[in-house]
Amino acid sequence: MAQKELHLGVTAALDGSLEGLLPVFEAALSLGYEVSVLAVGTQAMQQRVMTLQESYPTQLNILEATSLHRERIDRRADVLLSPTLPDDSLLQRCKRYHTVLLCPAGGPVTDYDGVKETGTGFTYDPSNSWTAVRALIRAAETHHFPYDWQSLQDRLAELLQAQRTSTLMTAAVAR
Repeated sequence: MAQKELHLGVTAALDGSLEGLLPVFEAALSLGYEVSVLAVGTQAMQQRVMTLQESYPTQLNILEATSLHRERIDRRADVLLSPTLPDDSLLQRCKRYHTVLLCPAGGPVTDYDGVKETGTGFTYDPSNSWTAVRALIRAAETHHFPYDWQSLQDRLAELLQAQRTSTLMTAAVAR
């Protein structure tokens, strides 16, 4: 049975925060991956994405910005690309839909290390878009190994459980 190709989802607004990540879109599309985005954001960025769609009409899905379409992207994507550090809501969505995050370094998501089998996602340096392309390629390579991919998803769930436990303990001590 052939391995399903990676599906990259973007639910963040297409604005200046994503502008530096357009090379990630282009890399994903040129490698044959499917990319789904919400049609929300600045006119200039939406136009740039629509121009990309002309070159990749069957791979780039631009969906109306509704909660139903955001959920559709969450459910179908293997990787969600975030231009900012993930908040608790995004982390919970990734846990719920078994999606792996590709996001800036420095937040709660730690970079995956396949040799040590550590990390909870794939991170990049927001000042260098090519580190995001590298992270996408590493995610795609890891996606071909179901055990490693599942372990990555499990570690994110464990991180969220540990954060929840810590929050509950802090609240109990404060009482």
